[in-house]
Amino acid sequence: MQNLFDPKKFNWEKYWAGNWHFISAWSFGYYYAYSVKEVMGENLRKAAVVSRGRHSRCYLDHKDRERFGQFICSKVTKNNKTTEAFCLDLKNKADTLIEISENLLGKNTVSEQKFIHFTEFFQRYSGLHVSVRHIVDFLDEEKLAKYLTRLQESLLYADQVYLKTEMVFIKWAKQIANEIGLDERLILCLTSDEIARFYVTGELPDQQDLKNRSDNSLIIFKGSSYEVYTGKEAEDLEKQLSGG
Repeated sequence: MQNLFDPKKFNWEKYWAGNWHFISAWSFGYYYAYSVKEVMGENLRKAAVVSRGRHSRCYLDHKDRERFGQFICSKVTKNNKTTEAFCLDLKNKADTLIEISENLLGKNTVSEQKFIHFTEFFQRYSGLHVSVRHIVDFLDEEKLAKYLTRLQESLLYADQVYLKTEMVFIKWAKQIANEIGLDERLILCLTSDEIARFYVTGELPDQQDLKNRSDNSLIIFKGSSYEVYTGKEAEDLEKQLSGG
């Protein structure tokens, strides 16, 4: 398989690691490399996400992070008013996404319409969330001293969101698995375009491919394009990312 870019040419940093399945990890990588631009006016150009079962981690290129972080800093921290408005927007969208998630978790079944609405809002919210982290990491010391407390409060308040969203993905996967007689772990290894295709055609990727993703996968993103690697290919690529 031809890589979208040569991982060895970049200075990768582990951006996060946590208890998220492939379905969440793919969504994170996609909005970093592409859809965050719709919300913030700029995006990271590339991302790499590793997924094994319910554990995943993300790598980003340092120069790419720095470029994106400086853009976001200049946009959000012009003055007290713009910073306060940004933090308030993050908090409000976090509240909305938690409300959407809890509503779905309280229902017996998750309809196609409700689930698509959830995933779309999840993407819009995440653009704000990743931007706060980059402001904290790349804002100059003088402005950071001025805005750090407010930014950290917003980020800590919003962190609870991803616990709820992961629960929604798991609930939805169990429902679909029961409907079609498939292991829910395989449903949790779908991308957004595969989910959209499933709702139209009823078709899913090959079961062995999904099992390979569940066991060990690495996804490389460049803009809206992505490639999924599994098995030894994924292991070898992660060694290039981590310097191992």
